[in-house]
Amino acid sequence: MTPTRIFLTVLTCFFTSVSPHNTFAQSASDPQAILQAAKDDLTARNAAIGPDLRFAFTGKVLVSGDEPLTIEYTFDPAKPLAEQWGLVHPSEEENAKARADIIKDHEKQLRKAAKKEGEPEKGPDQQLILRSFKRDGEMAKDETLFLREEGDELIFSFDPGAGSISFSGDGDSEDKGKKKKKNQKNQKVDYLAGEIGISKSAKQILWMHVYATKSFKPVVVAKVKNFDMMVHFASAWDGGPLVTVRQEVTVSGSAMFRKFNQQSTTTNSGFKKR
Repeated sequence: MTPTRIFLTVLTCFFTSVSPHNTFAQSASDPQAILQAAKDDLTARNAAIGPDLRFAFTGKVLVSGDEPLTIEYTFDPAKPLAEQWGLVHPSEEENAKARADIIKDHEKQLRKAAKKEGEPEKGPDQQLILRSFKRDGEMAKDETLFLREEGDELIFSFDPGAGSISFSGDGDSEDKGKKKKKNQKNQKVDYLAGEIGISKSAKQILWMHVYATKSFKPVVVAKVKNFDMMVHFASAWDGGPLVTVRQEVTVSGSAMFRKFNQQSTTTNSGFKKR
């Protein structure tokens, strides 16, 4: 497994639940009231769209570092299953090997999804939707606190938990990965910290920032020295769901006795309701 493969296919991020609470520093505004208004906004948006909303979009990933790569794709759930996902870049002429690897990985994920029983796998569009502020029901009162006020933003800290950043490798079976993820859910860790930004004027969540405070080993064969991820949210359309529009990730460390250092920027745009 190459470092690029570890970065692109091993890292999966889950941001469907965070729980800022009501411990506050000095502020000219009322953080608790604004936080509650942002929660109410998110609840109202998700109630309006329901659980089965689908939409088309375009995704673009710029990877720099050891192995630079540009990936651009389109997704449209209105098309037949085999045509929903389309790879625009890299083209065959630009990078035949990278294109083949990306398509192979995509087909592998489709086969895994087809074998799953019970609840169907969420589509790429549905995975972009921010669904909840809370974790396991009510908001905890000892997990996070109001940190500071910067212009129109109120910034809170939150505990990402071990399940917020999930790493798995070729050495882990799918069942083992599921059990590990289940056991990690909401487990506090001492190597990850998080912040969340909320607009005072719009009463809306703007971004989440998760970073490593020290090096850690997500799997036996890898050590992450530096990790930093910033996720930006915006309305997909007027009154629509809050979705991930930009994600910036920096990660460095070593895997399979090789060092790696990569940065990626993912942007999602062109949202069209289906």
